[in-house]
Amino acid sequence: MDYSELRPGMMLSVQRAFLGEITENIRCISVDGLYENDVHINIYIDGVASEELKEDMSCVETEVISDFPDVPVNIDIIESTENRQIDDIIKGEAVFWRKEKQ
Repeated sequence: MDYSELRPGMMLSVQRAFLGEITENIRCISVDGLYENDVHINIYIDGVASEELKEDMSCVETEVISDFPDVPVNIDIIESTENRQIDDIIKGEAVFWRKEKQ
């Protein structure tokens, strides 16, 4: 499957999979690797990921995989204890971006 066919469905699948799963410490969610058909869903969070968050994100990953069984899909949780701008660290295309104070 090429990028132009994969992108729209993948972005919608990721957004749907995150319905009801976004917690207050999630700053941004992006999708990367669409060009290579090796998809990474990047979750940028404040602080350290709890076991509960990791389990919830595993369920999100499973939902996306069920929509695209022939495409490798991985969840990457990027923990941040620094106050860095998301613009400086984001990889891929955002599907969720929390409003942050300047």
